[in-house]
Amino acid sequence: MKKLLGILLALALLLGCTVAFADPITLTYAEVNPVPATLEENNESGSVVSDVAWAFKTKLEELSNGEILVDLQGGGVMGPEKDVLANILGGDTSVDIVRISAFALN
Repeated sequence: MKKLLGILLALALLLGCTVAFADPITLTYAEVNPVPATLEENNESGSVVSDVAWAFKTKLEELSNGEILVDLQGGGVMGPEKDVLANILGGDTSVDIVRISAFALN
């Protein structure tokens, strides 16, 4: 019994170490409005929408200690809101987060 517990403990420690060295998770955030490529550019000419996107990205990456990254895709490069929403609902995994206006929900 002690051997079994020792083996299970060793496996648990090994798995814990593997997770600690895993690559960060990258989430794709789709936005139809323009989002500047850098925070500095956003601070100079950003809109309310891009300010929210950058604040979300910055805070999530900070709180996760860099284990979760956010790839901001602005300017509709992932498609119109209705298409992105339909793709997400259909199981497409190319977009993880999207800001949708109420008009796209009809």
